[in-house]
Amino acid sequence: MKITWLGHACFLLENEKGTKLVIDPFNPKIGYPAPAVFADIITKSHEHHDHNAVDQVKGDFTIVSSTDKQPVKDFTISGLKTYHDQEKGALRGENKIFKYEADGLTLVHCGDLGHILEDDQIAKLGEVDILFIPVGSVYTIDGEKAYNLVKKINPKITIPMHYKTEQLNIDLRPVDDFLSFIDEFQQEDSNKIEINLHNINNLSPVVVLLPPKINSNS
Repeated sequence: MKITWLGHACFLLENEKGTKLVIDPFNPKIGYPAPAVFADIITKSHEHHDHNAVDQVKGDFTIVSSTDKQPVKDFTISGLKTYHDQEKGALRGENKIFKYEADGLTLVHCGDLGHILEDDQIAKLGEVDILFIPVGSVYTIDGEKAYNLVKKINPKITIPMHYKTEQLNIDLRPVDDFLSFIDEFQQEDSNKIEINLHNINNLSPVVVLLPPKINSNS
């Protein structure tokens, strides 16, 4: 599975068959370069401009909004309804966690999760190979809550997202708030990584990707 961090909570997943899935595309006014990639599939965790800008993505794509388990173009996608805050959506509405299965891997993207999951919700996720989790606080869980949730979900690999960088003009906390709780992590030298069944056990439990460059054509 080729994984490219396009910034914020947006990722491009490309499976072994070349099918491309974009998660939570954003409006470039948040500071990152526009996620002007081609996609076969798009998922959106919720309808905020920094997560739902499908007009920035190219291609004849299918938008998946249902949390029901379904096969979609070489991916199997399911979801879990959660909230964008700790008040059951009263402050910022609902949020969807999406689960993607392809290439023998299970990937889970938490979107703008604003609360710790209940045990029954974690059980519904099942075994997770790669977890994308927000750590920037303010609009989501903070670094400490993210760390505690990672311990409960127990993925093989965690990739932090939705945190303050030089490019982002939204006032969030930096990834260091989360990493301060982590004993072992690896910092990649780009915004891309390939993870498969052959190398996943050789990676650190937390992988930090570099933000995309301003002139990136990713």
